[in-house]
Amino acid sequence: PSAGISGGATNELERMSQQLVSLFTTMGELPTIRYRSAKGDNLSNPLAVILQRELQSQASRHANLRQGSATLLIMDRTVDLLAPLLHEFTLQAMGADV
Repeated sequence: PSAGISGGATNELERMSQQLVSLFTTMGELPTIRYRSAKGDNLSNPLAVILQRELQSQASRHANLRQGSATLLIMDRTVDLLAPLLHEFTLQAMGADV
């Protein structure tokens, strides 16, 4: 595990990166990865590193992956100040409340 990150968090980052790699492999894209490295945010950087490593591994095995115009932004919740104020994001969640 990386410094300051527990084994459970590392496993979760690995799982998220595998899901994102599957998405971008399906799309045939190698995204440019951008992340905000802020004090107190110790997950964006490790996720970006793991994801970049996995994407490069996939690119070496699949010739159809191309560097395109896709950009992946990795941010923590402090950047999105409005989302915590929203209660429902989907019609299914609104239906469950009713």
